[in-house]
Amino acid sequence: MNCSSAHCTKAVLVAFILLVCQACDSSTPDPQREISPSSNEMTTMQPTLEETVASTDDARTRTMAARRAAQGDDPREHASLRRFLVDPAFVHSLDSAADYEEPPTRLRIAGVIKDLMENRIAESDATLNVLASDDWFVSVEPRQYLMILAMVEVRPASKQGIALWTTHSNPDAAYRHTTLDAIPDNATEPAMPLLERIMTDPAQDPDERVAWMRDGILRNRDKLPILAACDRMLKGALEPALKLKLVAALFDHQDSWYVACDIPVPPSISSMSREVQLELRSIGEYSIQTFELDPRTKAAVEANLKLLAER
Repeated sequence: MNCSSAHCTKAVLVAFILLVCQACDSSTPDPQREISPSSNEMTTMQPTLEETVASTDDARTRTMAARRAAQGDDPREHASLRRFLVDPAFVHSLDSAADYEEPPTRLRIAGVIKDLMENRIAESDATLNVLASDDWFVSVEPRQYLMILAMVEVRPASKQGIALWTTHSNPDAAYRHTTLDAIPDNATEPAMPLLERIMTDPAQDPDERVAWMRDGILRNRDKLPILAACDRMLKGALEPALKLKLVAALFDHQDSWYVACDIPVPPSISSMSREVQLELRSIGEYSIQTFELDPRTKAAVEANLKLLAER
């Protein structure tokens, strides 16, 4: 496995959230200003998104207006944003065809999506759901990539997010590795049936499924929905050889699994909630009793069970 596979994308979501779009630099459009009648202070009056779009075609000015809307909590601005973001004329005014040849996170529209991800209000989720389900908006790969990651922040997972992830988790999908990072990172119950279907699908490459166990699933082993899904897979339709790999991923993290990449760090037992610790202990006990584990994995499970028993 190399750095292009799933276990190398664990930092993608964090990088996306922290990105600073070069196209959206720190300069802002000149605001309208008025004098307060009771003082000499200047009061900044920002134009609405509607007003900005009506007054200029400038990509930077339009982008900043869209980002202000995404960062705010005004339902009217979010409604305008939803309408404009599925309008090809507006979206094409932000980024050129040449811009789309650059990495997706350098697009101006990526800044707008980033703001929606960070602004954790219902209006932001509504806008993300509209974008995820709009056939035109997700018709090009860079926006597909951005939305696969953006829907992680909609919790619990929405039907729009699940539908998008379903499309992009097919065995031949270009962003299946990104999708198999996103689903565990969302880690909510509505997304777990999809995770289980993918992980138990014999059409999916077994080596890729092992890589997903060792990355997205491993990184989120402190989330109860993830462990409950693992428990069901170990007791259900997952192929026997992959059940052993899943047990190892949960209990026997090995640096040798990764080549020239940032190595995923499993959440420590001490950081887990009591409910999660009990679920992990149940999985460990079941694994010891049910599977013929190799000596190293068995020892690792037993060591973890000892730690869990002390909690």
